Amino acid sequence: MPDDHAVVRLRSLVGTDAGILLPNAIGTIVYRHADGNSYEVEFTDPVAQVITLHAEDVSPAE
Repeated sequence: MPDDHAVVRLRSLVGTDAGILLPNAIGTIVYRHADGNSYEVEFTDPVAQVITLHAEDVSPAE
């Protein structure tokens, strides 16, 4: 389970109000919810945005 400030990689395509994030997009966890199964992740490319993702949506970016 990644902690806050961990760099993660998106596992699949995600559509948001600001645009589409492609698989393998790199983001940073800015907040881990108390349930431990969801995160607020900040992405900067292609558009700067923070979105809520479930643990299965991301993997560590190594």
